[in-house]
Amino acid sequence: MRVLSLFSNQQATEDGAYHISLCKDGTWRYIIVDDFVPIKSIAGRKQMLFIHSREDEAVVELWPALIEKAIAKIYGTYLDLAMIREDGMSELFRILTGAPVSTYPLNKDFRSFLIIIDAALKRGHVVTV
Repeated sequence: MRVLSLFSNQQATEDGAYHISLCKDGTWRYIIVDDFVPIKSIAGRKQMLFIHSREDEAVVELWPALIEKAIAKIYGTYLDLAMIREDGMSELFRILTGAPVSTYPLNKDFRSFLIIIDAALKRGHVVTV
């Protein structure tokens, strides 16, 4: 899956909106967000409050903040999104991909874990560790 495919338009519409396609509860839907994101000031430098590009990059990438804003909109607020991050990473992957998600605790047999990873990769699945 390519990140660009989540955006129906690469540029904001005339009214400043981005349409981001996310999958919630098995249904793909467009979430409309604007490009106003929370900003904080640290040592006189302005930076996006939540997800953002690395500080040393010359160009600030906006797409991560737009996707995060759309997901926060699904959950209600940024705070609600932050509450699910610890236990809900698999749900976030499901929202971004629309694909079924499996988790495997790393405290189990490591050899079995590697066999599962190998099989998933051979089937073309996305794998994160």
